[in-house]
Amino acid sequence: SDAALSETRRALQRQQVDERVRELLDDAAQRLQRGALLEPASDNARFYLESARTLAPRDARLARLSLQLRNRLLTEARQGAGRGDATAVERWLRAAQDAGAEPGEITAIRTQLASNQNAARGNEATRLAALVTQRIGEGRLLEPSSDSAAHWLGELQRLEPAGTVTTGARQSLLRAVIADGRAAVGRGDAAAAARLLGEAEALGASTTELGGLSSELTALRERQRAENSVVGVSALKRTRFVEPDYPRIAREAGIEGWVDLEFVVRADGTVADPRVLNAQPTGTFDDAAIAAVSRWRFEPVSRDGRAIDQRARMRMRFSVQ
Repeated sequence: SDAALSETRRALQRQQVDERVRELLDDAAQRLQRGALLEPASDNARFYLESARTLAPRDARLARLSLQLRNRLLTEARQGAGRGDATAVERWLRAAQDAGAEPGEITAIRTQLASNQNAARGNEATRLAALVTQRIGEGRLLEPSSDSAAHWLGELQRLEPAGTVTTGARQSLLRAVIADGRAAVGRGDAAAAARLLGEAEALGASTTELGGLSSELTALRERQRAENSVVGVSALKRTRFVEPDYPRIAREAGIEGWVDLEFVVRADGTVADPRVLNAQPTGTFDDAAIAAVSRWRFEPVSRDGRAIDQRARMRMRFSVQ
């Protein structure tokens, strides 16, 4: 009869659905065993379980395998939290939440992740601070650019901008930079001192911390400008004069002339580095002029209460009397 035929068809359809559900759950179980929980697409445990759910949402085996999947997803999330891998944790947790994980389980894993991340961050901050200290001890404050104390402090500041470890490392580098800046001023290296001053300011040094480095650098530059300036010899007070020897050949020939000289009056009043700028006639009176001026003495030039080197220039004339 038609009723019997319809019932037979329905029974066949149920049998086919049951077989399909069984196949899907078998596939899901195999993927669970292999660890293919979410990947590859369309061939993983979650995919087969969701496919089975559309056909038999109340299937007991489906419920058991779904619970296994949820637990495996939570386990993966915990392992990711142990590594501090936030990206992986969030991926596993989203899938676990979709699989029915309790909010408390999700929160506990996120708390574990945060704790491990903080611990890892603290360990990395300690490592970076140790590198800062090591490079300071090696005198590698600013160079090389990729392995200096300043470089590793920058990495530390990016990791932990306001931490106590960062503050301590910054103060250590700042003290070293200022000390090197003062040393550069002491040896007269204005360029190095300026760079170190700029680095100290970039590190956030206060006026108190700089301790006058800026004013010391300004004074050095002023001294160097003064020392590199050239004054006429008439602006200096000569304390000893030696008459130049007139070359015999020039005297006998009645040759007259002059020599333009530049030299340094040292801080002790002696003359150094005499050199001829020009002469007429060339080469006739040069040696005599240099020999004479080398024996002259001057009252030292003083600026800001300190004797300094001073360059001077003059024309020495030679006339037959």
